[in-house]
Amino acid sequence: MKQKIKVVHSLALMMHLVRNGFNVFKVEDAYAKNGEDKSPYKVFLFYDTPELEKCWFLYKKCTSERVG
Repeated sequence: MKQKIKVVHSLALMMHLVRNGFNVFKVEDAYAKNGEDKSPYKVFLFYDTPELEKCWFLYKKCTSERVG
């Protein structure tokens, strides 16, 4: 059985997950956009677990409350 993976594009979300005990297992270059040889951006890969989903949801909820 393959392990599910979550791709995080946000540095702030990555930092939140790491502070809450989750480990980045790989950092990859994001896909290059039209005409670019290499993307200047990175994505962070985490193993997807119910605990990670809960932490992600709480982060999104807190940040949306601050904005809205």
